[in-house]
Amino acid sequence: MQNTRIIDAHAHVGSFKIIDPKIIGWFNIDLDQLRRYMAEYGVEKVFLLSHPITADFRFCVSDWVLTLAKLEDRIIPFCTVDPRYQKLSIVDKYVREGCKGIGEIKLDIAIDHPIMMEYYDYIGEYDLPILFHMSDRWCPDIDRLQNILHKVESPMVLHGWDWWNNFNNGVIEEIMERYDNVYADVSANSGYKTLLKDVEYTKRFFEKHSERILYGTDFPALTTFDKTQFGTNLCHLNLIESLDLSAEAKRKVLYKNALKLARIGGN
Repeated sequence: MQNTRIIDAHAHVGSFKIIDPKIIGWFNIDLDQLRRYMAEYGVEKVFLLSHPITADFRFCVSDWVLTLAKLEDRIIPFCTVDPRYQKLSIVDKYVREGCKGIGEIKLDIAIDHPIMMEYYDYIGEYDLPILFHMSDRWCPDIDRLQNILHKVESPMVLHGWDWWNNFNNGVIEEIMERYDNVYADVSANSGYKTLLKDVEYTKRFFEKHSERILYGTDFPALTTFDKTQFGTNLCHLNLIESLDLSAEAKRKVLYKNALKLARIGGN
Protein backbone atom coordinates (compact mmCIF):
# COMPACT_ATOMS: atom_id res chain seq x y z
CA MET A 1 0.00 0.00 0.00
CA GLN A 2 2.99 2.32 -0.33
CA ASN A 3 2.35 5.69 -2.00
CA THR A 4 -1.39 5.29 -1.39
CA ARG A 5 -3.21 8.25 0.13
CA ILE A 6 -5.16 7.35 3.27
CA ILE A 7 -7.74 9.17 5.35
CA ASP A 8 -8.81 7.42 8.54
CA ALA A 9 -12.49 8.37 8.77
CA HIS A 10 -12.95 7.07 12.31
CA ALA A 11 -10.42 8.11 14.95
CA HIS A 12 -10.44 9.36 18.54
CA VAL A 13 -8.18 11.03 21.08
CA GLY A 14 -8.52 10.54 24.82
CA SER A 15 -8.77 7.63 27.25
CA PHE A 16 -10.66 4.36 27.37
CA LYS A 17 -10.83 1.53 29.88
CA ILE A 18 -9.19 -1.65 28.65
CA ILE A 19 -11.66 -4.53 28.78
CA ASP A 20 -9.46 -7.53 29.43
CA PRO A 21 -9.21 -9.69 32.58
CA LYS A 22 -5.41 -9.57 32.39
CA ILE A 23 -5.15 -5.78 32.07
CA ILE A 24 -6.23 -3.27 34.70
CA GLY A 25 -6.46 0.40 33.93
CA TRP A 26 -6.91 2.97 31.20
CA PHE A 27 -5.25 3.57 27.84
CA ASN A 28 -4.57 7.17 26.85
CA ILE A 29 -3.86 8.79 23.47
CA ASP A 30 -3.01 12.48 23.16
CA LEU A 31 -2.47 14.73 20.13
CA ASP A 32 1.23 13.92 19.82
CA GLN A 33 0.46 10.20 19.75
CA LEU A 34 -2.23 10.75 17.11
CA ARG A 35 0.37 12.62 15.05
CA ARG A 36 2.78 9.71 15.51
CA TYR A 37 0.15 7.25 14.29
CA MET A 38 -0.46 9.37 11.20
CA ALA A 39 3.23 9.81 10.44
CA GLU A 40 4.28 6.19 10.95
CA TYR A 41 1.33 4.65 9.11
CA GLY A 42 0.98 7.06 6.21
CA VAL A 43 -2.35 8.58 7.25
CA GLU A 44 -2.86 11.92 5.52
CA LYS A 45 -5.85 13.12 7.55
CA VAL A 46 -8.30 11.81 10.13
CA PHE A 47 -11.93 12.37 10.93
CA LEU A 48 -11.51 13.08 14.65
CA LEU A 49 -14.85 12.14 16.17
CA SER A 50 -16.40 13.47 19.34
CA HIS A 51 -17.70 10.90 21.80
CA PRO A 52 -19.92 11.05 24.89
CA ILE A 53 -18.19 10.65 28.26
CA THR A 54 -19.20 7.29 29.73
CA ALA A 55 -17.96 4.93 32.44
CA ASP A 56 -15.54 3.33 29.96
CA PHE A 57 -14.71 6.19 27.56
CA ARG A 58 -13.18 9.61 28.07
CA PHE A 59 -12.60 10.41 24.44
CA CYS A 60 -12.73 13.98 23.12
CA VAL A 61 -16.00 15.85 23.32
CA SER A 62 -16.85 18.44 20.67
CA ASP A 63 -15.06 21.52 22.04
CA TRP A 64 -11.93 19.45 22.65
CA VAL A 65 -12.03 18.11 19.08
CA LEU A 66 -12.28 21.65 17.71
CA THR A 67 -9.36 22.79 19.88
CA LEU A 68 -7.16 19.99 18.58
CA ALA A 69 -8.18 20.76 14.97
CA LYS A 70 -6.86 24.30 15.46
CA LEU A 71 -3.51 22.81 16.52
CA GLU A 72 -3.31 20.25 13.71
CA ASP A 73 -4.67 21.02 10.25
CA ARG A 74 -4.73 17.33 9.27
CA ILE A 75 -7.61 16.82 11.71
CA ILE A 76 -11.10 16.99 10.21
CA PRO A 77 -13.33 17.72 13.24
CA PHE A 78 -16.68 16.01 13.86
CA CYS A 79 -18.87 17.32 16.68
CA THR A 80 -22.03 16.17 18.44
CA VAL A 81 -24.95 17.55 20.39
CA ASP A 82 -27.21 15.63 22.74
CA PRO A 83 -30.53 17.19 21.73
CA ARG A 84 -32.17 16.10 24.98
CA TYR A 85 -29.99 18.41 27.05
CA GLN A 86 -28.36 20.89 24.69
CA LYS A 87 -29.69 23.56 22.37
CA LEU A 88 -29.47 22.67 18.70
CA SER A 89 -28.11 26.13 18.02
CA ILE A 90 -24.77 24.89 19.40
CA VAL A 91 -24.35 23.30 15.96
CA ASP A 92 -24.14 26.85 14.53
CA LYS A 93 -21.17 27.58 16.79
CA TYR A 94 -19.46 24.33 15.88
CA VAL A 95 -19.83 24.97 12.15
CA ARG A 96 -18.44 28.49 12.52
CA GLU A 97 -15.42 27.01 14.29
CA GLY A 98 -14.73 24.52 11.51
CA CYS A 99 -16.86 21.44 12.21
CA LYS A 100 -17.05 19.27 9.06
CA GLY A 101 -19.43 16.56 10.28
CA ILE A 102 -21.65 15.33 13.08
CA GLY A 103 -20.62 12.29 15.09
CA GLU A 104 -20.25 9.96 16.32
CA ILE A 105 -23.86 9.87 17.43
CA LYS A 106 -23.87 7.41 20.30
CA LEU A 107 -27.01 8.09 22.30
CA ASP A 108 -29.28 5.77 24.28
CA ILE A 109 -32.36 7.08 22.50
CA ALA A 110 -34.25 5.65 19.53
CA ILE A 111 -32.76 6.72 16.23
CA ASP A 112 -36.24 7.75 15.02
CA HIS A 113 -37.31 9.56 18.22
CA PRO A 114 -38.99 12.92 17.46
CA ILE A 115 -36.18 14.72 19.27
CA MET A 116 -33.65 13.06 16.97
CA MET A 117 -35.72 13.85 13.89
CA GLU A 118 -35.65 17.53 14.87
CA TYR A 119 -31.88 17.22 15.25
CA TYR A 120 -31.45 15.73 11.76
CA ASP A 121 -33.59 18.51 10.29
CA TYR A 122 -31.41 21.12 11.96
CA ILE A 123 -28.20 19.47 10.76
CA GLY A 124 -29.70 19.26 7.27
CA GLU A 125 -29.46 23.04 6.92
CA TYR A 126 -25.68 22.57 6.77
CA ASP A 127 -25.64 19.34 4.72
CA LEU A 128 -23.10 17.84 7.12
CA PRO A 129 -22.41 14.09 7.14
CA ILE A 130 -23.76 12.32 10.24
CA LEU A 131 -21.85 9.33 11.62
CA PHE A 132 -23.87 6.88 13.74
CA HIS A 133 -22.70 4.19 16.15
CA MET A 134 -25.24 1.35 16.07
CA SER A 135 -24.77 -1.32 18.73
CA ASP A 136 -26.19 -2.44 22.06
CA ARG A 137 -28.22 0.45 23.46
CA TRP A 138 -26.74 3.04 21.09
CA CYS A 139 -29.20 3.52 18.20
CA PRO A 140 -29.26 -0.24 17.57
CA ASP A 141 -32.43 -0.83 15.59
CA ILE A 142 -32.01 -1.41 11.83
CA ASP A 143 -35.79 -1.31 11.32
CA ARG A 144 -36.06 2.08 12.99
CA LEU A 145 -33.15 3.25 10.86
CA GLN A 146 -34.98 2.22 7.70
CA ASN A 147 -38.06 4.12 8.91
CA ILE A 148 -36.19 7.43 8.75
CA LEU A 149 -33.91 7.08 5.72
CA HIS A 150 -36.46 8.63 3.36
CA LYS A 151 -36.79 11.60 5.72
CA VAL A 152 -33.11 12.47 6.26
CA GLU A 153 -31.32 14.19 3.40
CA SER A 154 -27.89 14.52 5.03
CA PRO A 155 -25.21 11.93 4.23
CA MET A 156 -25.53 9.17 6.83
CA VAL A 157 -22.45 7.14 7.76
CA LEU A 158 -23.23 3.88 9.59
CA HIS A 159 -20.91 1.84 11.82
CA GLY A 160 -21.16 -0.71 14.64
CA TRP A 161 -22.41 -4.24 15.18
CA ASP A 162 -26.09 -3.50 14.67
CA TRP A 163 -25.22 -2.08 11.28
CA TRP A 164 -22.70 -4.70 10.13
CA ASN A 165 -24.74 -7.63 11.48
CA ASN A 166 -27.02 -6.93 8.51
CA PHE A 167 -24.29 -7.28 5.90
CA ASN A 168 -24.27 -10.95 5.02
CA ASN A 169 -28.07 -11.15 4.94
CA GLY A 170 -28.10 -8.52 2.19
CA VAL A 171 -29.94 -5.82 4.14
CA ILE A 172 -27.08 -3.31 3.99
CA GLU A 173 -26.81 -3.72 0.25
CA GLU A 174 -30.56 -3.24 -0.16
CA ILE A 175 -30.38 -0.06 1.90
CA MET A 176 -27.45 1.35 -0.07
CA GLU A 177 -29.09 0.55 -3.38
CA ARG A 178 -32.23 2.38 -2.31
CA TYR A 179 -30.70 5.41 -0.57
CA ASP A 180 -27.78 7.18 -2.18
CA ASN A 181 -27.00 9.21 0.96
CA VAL A 182 -26.05 6.13 3.04
CA TYR A 183 -22.36 5.35 3.59
CA ALA A 184 -20.71 2.34 5.27
CA ASP A 185 -17.84 2.88 7.75
CA VAL A 186 -15.66 -0.27 7.90
CA SER A 187 -13.99 0.56 11.22
CA ALA A 188 -13.69 -1.37 14.49
CA ASN A 189 -14.26 -5.04 15.24
CA SER A 190 -17.70 -4.96 13.66
CA GLY A 191 -16.59 -3.87 10.20
CA TYR A 192 -13.43 -5.93 10.08
CA LYS A 193 -14.79 -9.23 11.39
CA THR A 194 -17.97 -9.02 9.31
CA LEU A 195 -16.20 -8.24 6.06
CA LEU A 196 -13.88 -11.23 6.55
CA LYS A 197 -16.72 -13.75 6.65
CA ASP A 198 -17.34 -13.90 2.90
CA VAL A 199 -14.48 -12.19 1.10
CA GLU A 200 -15.91 -12.78 -2.38
CA TYR A 201 -19.17 -11.07 -1.45
CA THR A 202 -17.20 -8.30 0.26
CA LYS A 203 -15.17 -7.72 -2.88
CA ARG A 204 -18.30 -7.46 -5.04
CA PHE A 205 -19.89 -5.12 -2.51
CA PHE A 206 -16.82 -2.85 -2.42
CA GLU A 207 -16.58 -2.63 -6.20
CA LYS A 208 -20.31 -1.96 -6.61
CA HIS A 209 -20.58 0.60 -3.80
CA SER A 210 -17.06 2.00 -3.79
CA GLU A 211 -18.36 5.57 -3.89
CA ARG A 212 -20.01 5.15 -0.47
CA ILE A 213 -17.59 3.08 1.62
CA LEU A 214 -15.21 4.77 4.05
CA TYR A 215 -11.91 3.44 5.33
CA GLY A 216 -11.79 3.91 9.09
CA THR A 217 -10.13 2.07 11.97
CA ASP A 218 -11.50 3.29 15.35
CA PHE A 219 -7.95 4.18 16.43
CA PRO A 220 -6.82 3.96 19.25
CA ALA A 221 -9.19 1.18 20.39
CA LEU A 222 -7.99 -2.41 20.77
CA THR A 223 -9.40 -5.42 18.98
CA THR A 224 -11.48 -7.98 20.85
CA PHE A 225 -9.66 -10.86 19.18
CA ASP A 226 -5.94 -10.22 19.77
CA LYS A 227 -5.78 -6.91 21.73
CA THR A 228 -3.75 -5.15 19.06
CA GLN A 229 -4.51 -1.53 18.24
CA PHE A 230 -6.75 -0.55 15.34
CA GLY A 231 -4.87 1.53 12.82
CA THR A 232 -1.41 0.41 13.86
CA ASN A 233 -2.29 -3.27 13.36
CA LEU A 234 -3.19 -2.53 9.71
CA CYS A 235 -6.02 -5.07 9.79
CA HIS A 236 -8.54 -2.91 7.91
CA LEU A 237 -5.91 -1.76 5.42
CA ASN A 238 -4.69 -5.31 4.77
CA LEU A 239 -8.27 -6.49 4.31
CA ILE A 240 -8.89 -3.86 1.65
CA GLU A 241 -5.61 -4.75 -0.08
CA SER A 242 -6.56 -8.45 -0.09
CA LEU A 243 -9.75 -7.71 -2.04
CA ASP A 244 -7.69 -6.79 -5.13
CA LEU A 245 -10.01 -3.90 -5.97
CA SER A 246 -9.70 -1.75 -9.04
CA ALA A 247 -7.33 1.17 -8.51
CA GLU A 248 -10.14 3.72 -8.61
CA ALA A 249 -12.36 1.78 -6.19
CA LYS A 250 -9.48 1.60 -3.73
CA ARG A 251 -8.78 5.32 -4.01
CA LYS A 252 -12.44 6.11 -3.33
CA VAL A 253 -12.56 3.91 -0.23
CA LEU A 254 -9.22 5.00 1.21
CA TYR A 255 -9.52 8.76 0.80
CA LYS A 256 -11.66 10.22 -2.00
CA ASN A 257 -15.02 9.53 -0.35
CA ALA A 258 -13.81 11.14 2.87
CA LEU A 259 -12.64 14.24 1.00
CA LYS A 260 -16.02 14.45 -0.71
CA LEU A 261 -18.00 14.14 2.53
CA ALA A 262 -15.85 16.73 4.32
CA ARG A 263 -15.98 18.99 1.28
CA ILE A 264 -12.22 19.23 1.06
CA GLY A 265 -10.57 19.73 -2.30
CA GLY A 266 -8.30 17.09 -3.82
CA ASN A 267 -8.30 14.25 -6.34
